[in-house]
Parts: sequence; C-alpha cells; structure tokens
Amino acid sequence: LDGLRAKALLQIDGDEEPRFSLYESVRAFAALQNHDREAAAQRHADFFIEGGTCHAAKVDGPEAPAAIRWLKAERENLTAVARRRAESHPLDAARAGLALSPILALDGPPASEAELLDATLHAARASGDPEILVRALRSRAFAILQHGRTDDALADIEEGLALARQLGLRRHEGALLIDAGHVHLRKGALDR
Repeated sequence: LDGLRAKALLQIDGDEEPRFSLYESVRAFAALQNHDREAAAQRHADFFIEGGTCHAAKVDGPEAPAAIRWLKAERENLTAVARRRAESHPLDAARAGLALSPILALDGPPASEAELLDATLHAARASGDPEILVRALRSRAFAILQHGRTDDALADIEEGLALARQLGLRRHEGALLIDAGHVHLRKGALDR
C-alpha cells in the first residue's frame, strides 16, 4: 500500500481510521481495463451487501458504535450498489438500501436520501421478495415519520402490516403494530 501511495496511485482518507482509496483518474483507467465488469460489479455488490446487512443488524445492540462507523464509512459503496443495481438486480439494490437505512434514520434523510429510500422501496417491489418489501416499507415509514409525514408513514405501515399478516411474518407484524401504535399516538388518535 505504501508503494502504491508513493507512486500516486492511492490516497489516504480520514483521520480517525485511515482508509485507502483510488484517485478518480486511476479509478477511471482501471474501469477501462476491466473486461468482466458484470462479475466485478457482482463481487462489489455481494461484499458490501453482506457487510452492510451484518452491520445494520448490530445498530440496536452493544456493537452499535462500531456498526454505525462502518456503515457511515461505507455509505458511498452501499449507495453505489443501490443505484447501479436498481434496474438489473433490484434485490441487490433493495438490500443495499436497507443496509443504509439505520444511518439514514440517524442522520435524517435530506432530499437525496429520501430519494434513495423511495428507490429502495421501488427496488423491493421489483425484487419479488415479499419480506424485503415489508422491511422497505417499514424503513421508509420510519424515515418519513421523522419529518412529520404521519399519514404517509401510516400508509406504508398499513401496507407492510397487511403483507406481513398475509405471509405469516409474525416478527415483522409485531414490529409494524408497534410502529402503527406510535404513529397513532403521535397523531393523538388514542382510540386506535
């Protein structure tokens, strides 16, 4: 790595945990030399989806700080997977978007991040995987609820709840019922 850096092929990013990355010109040249782009794209997607899924699952536990750091550090890679694979491999795109959702919720999604959540939901619908769709609906509902869009959040929750019940996804059904209760409480609909 030091040799590549000395030859101006790599740069160091970050202070706390330094990371190596390619200069944009080197990255562009490497892309021209890659004859098997689909295989490389699939390896890239597989690596970051697996890592992102693993770390996203740890966000609510004792390993949360390290998981959040990893997700934030790899945000660009996960976003690239979500965007590049949306049309050709919607399941990959949806899984990458779901891996990003915990940090989007923490940082509060600006317009581009809200767009990514909408794209994740679209990819989840296109993937044909109903559990991924339920998770995407819940993820987007949580994010838009943070911006006061209670009716839109409730619509996503209710769609996810109906699908979870239809498929017998009891864990997701329970989580969505809790989410629905939270939204009704926020709206002041205590009878619901």
